[in-house]
Amino acid sequence: MQKIRSVLKIGSTGVALCDTFGSSAGAGLEQMLGTGALLEFELRGEAVGESAALPDYPLEELANLACYFALDFECVNSSTPPLLILDGITVRRDDNGRTVLAIPLVNNAAENILNALKERSTVEFVCEIGGVDGSGNYAFAWQFPLTVRSRVYIGDGNPSLPPQVLYYTADQINGIIAGLEGKIVIPSAGEVKLDGECEFFPGMDVESALQSVGAQLAGVQSELEGI
Repeated sequence: MQKIRSVLKIGSTGVALCDTFGSSAGAGLEQMLGTGALLEFELRGEAVGESAALPDYPLEELANLACYFALDFECVNSSTPPLLILDGITVRRDDNGRTVLAIPLVNNAAENILNALKERSTVEFVCEIGGVDGSGNYAFAWQFPLTVRSRVYIGDGNPSLPPQVLYYTADQINGIIAGLEGKIVIPSAGEVKLDGECEFFPGMDVESALQSVGAQLAGVQSELEGI
């Protein structure tokens, strides 16, 4: 499963996908239909003081909360959104000391999402991450856009091209043999002379050259017998 990490800035006016300095230019989250991913959100607060870098969001503010992840077409206060994840969501501090909320999204091809993408290339969903405390009260609910893109191939199809041929035809074999036989010209005496395209048997006498050609032909025959 691929791992996708995004920076999520949490502020007094809501949340936003951004870089570590708070810029939302080019920031976004997109998934391919029917794929899975471990979505990691590096949680940051609003910049304070002279530093432009966003500070880490306090991990203790998310302690002892049960989190959920939901996707819907719009905000309609539904109890059954098209995609809802309640299990496996974790909040931790990673090896670099960053506060990270991780969501295992095994497959986003829920029925309603699949239907929404029929004959469409993309659909933008409202993504909501929320937390519930031990008393059943909702401690937070963060919303931001998430795009799901249609696939070229979704499965259950047949190859368009024929499979690669794993054997030679009789005509191809005859061509190979003729090519090997034509690589030497036997003179009346002396060394074997080669045609202008081949340099296979320099310095060999006729008998040695013929033995070499015969070995190659025998190899072709052995390959044919094994088919």
